[in-house]
Amino acid sequence: MGREGATKRHGDAATKGSPLAILSTLPAHRCALTLPLCHCATPPLLGLALLLAAGCQQQVVGYRPALLGSLPEAQSRTPVTLDIGRPRPGAGDGLDDEGRFDPGRLRREHEDGRVTLIARRPYHLMIHIYYTLINNERDLFAEQVLSDITREEYAARGLDPREAFDTLQARQTDILRLFAAIPQGELTPGVLMRKVGDNVYRLEAVGSQARSLRWRSMDVTMERGQWRLRWFGS
Repeated sequence: MGREGATKRHGDAATKGSPLAILSTLPAHRCALTLPLCHCATPPLLGLALLLAAGCQQQVVGYRPALLGSLPEAQSRTPVTLDIGRPRPGAGDGLDDEGRFDPGRLRREHEDGRVTLIARRPYHLMIHIYYTLINNERDLFAEQVLSDITREEYAARGLDPREAFDTLQARQTDILRLFAAIPQGELTPGVLMRKVGDNVYRLEAVGSQARSLRWRSMDVTMERGQWRLRWFGS
């Protein structure tokens, strides 16, 4: 099927409910999702919801549309502000000139082939975790998604920090279900974000949905102006 046909088919399906709404109704599955990079038009979480519903017999064929629900900034087209009136750090990152969110704007590809990930919000870090896992970007994950302290812990045990990627890739289903419970990251209503260590903060899903999650929290830390992953927890 051509690109236009695929876009129409998946666009019709998307009108019946958001990807996260579809995903939240699915039963637990035990499969690991190893997903290739492919530039088509399927909304990513809708594709993954269909994948889980089919018992992991299909592959996700797209990733470009907005991930993890719509940001409040994109809906209002104005940056979210703190009580003191200053723009929230990273509020405008990933937004195009019309205020629409495009995750591709959080990723800068340089002429020499280098990639720079922008994550000035924990939500943006969630996006990078998602894409590096489904696109099998092991080195990029270890270098720009994983925190220095976690890399150092792996090295201290004589392990390659890239093994953290392998561990998380085997638990993509658990990560996806956590992200479905906190679709707007730190701005998700009811989500707790609290300090749990020296420059380490925990995003934790709460409520009845959280009780069924194998991983209910994500620890993050700020390094050189960017949020990085400390680890996940139950």
